[in-house]
Amino acid sequence: MPLVIFDCDGVLVDSEPISNRILAADITAAGWPMTTAECIERFKGARLTVVQATVEKRIGDRLGDAWLNDHYERIFEAFRAEIKPIPGAREVLENLSDSEIPFCVASQGPVRKMQITLGATGMWPLVDGHVYSATMVERPKPAPDLFLYAAAAEGYLTDDCIVVEDSATGVKAAVAAQMRVIGFAADDTDAPALADAGAQSIISDINMLMPLL
Repeated sequence: MPLVIFDCDGVLVDSEPISNRILAADITAAGWPMTTAECIERFKGARLTVVQATVEKRIGDRLGDAWLNDHYERIFEAFRAEIKPIPGAREVLENLSDSEIPFCVASQGPVRKMQITLGATGMWPLVDGHVYSATMVERPKPAPDLFLYAAAAEGYLTDDCIVVEDSATGVKAAVAAQMRVIGFAADDTDAPALADAGAQSIISDINMLMPLL
């Protein structure tokens, strides 16, 4: 059986609208006016340390050492109140578990963030002990480091891994790791970017995953 590696945000939990709304507000407050839609287009799939560096370069000033922590706290508060699972995601994880198909989660975000989002949506017990963050490796996506790390930790070769990603950044990372990639495009307008990045299959509903494994 292959190892299925899930991205978290936008694949298992519907966190992107929340996190990008708050990120756009914080970037705007820092001096770079930005809408939520612009934030998604520019930074989807990016690690927040990279976002911070980009904003600092744009505004010509440092945001300060506390900016990232303060930003995370605002996001975490919103997640606790608003986060919802991607429709069908929990059932897919349960089906994989029942079918004894191994899976894990590999996300740009810190483990604490995943504990909150996956915990609030009831999925944390299904993935506990099999969660990997870009904070664990030297280079975040689109470098292959995180996916290679997750595969090694789970005891799998890259040829035996299938990655489920919703961002071009994540797809590129999986391709660089020489893994099969299924692009998840809940919004059909995202499908061309995922295909261009190298996704071999595109699904618009997470329930479409099982027949592809």
